Amino acid sequence: MSPAHRKEFAKRCGTTYAFLRNVMYGQRIAGEKLCVRIERESGLVVTRRDLRPDDWYEIWPELADQQSVASSDDVQPPTGGAPNGEATK
Repeated sequence: MSPAHRKEFAKRCGTTYAFLRNVMYGQRIAGEKLCVRIERESGLVVTRRDLRPDDWYEIWPELADQQSVASSDDVQPPTGGAPNGEATK
């Protein structure tokens, strides 16, 4: 991303590029509202979980609920069986 694009991205997020750079390098922590804006403006490339790895589940408990639903939807074929349920030969 070019410097001009970085500055424009920061502006769309309601902050400055200097502040985002500090967040990237771990020198500052993005606030809750900024995390949501970054997630939205990045098209989920950078998520709230990425920005607040230590406390995202406390701030946005609905994301923890979504994660548990998503992980429970992972259906795997039975061990030793074919994926379509037919017996293997």
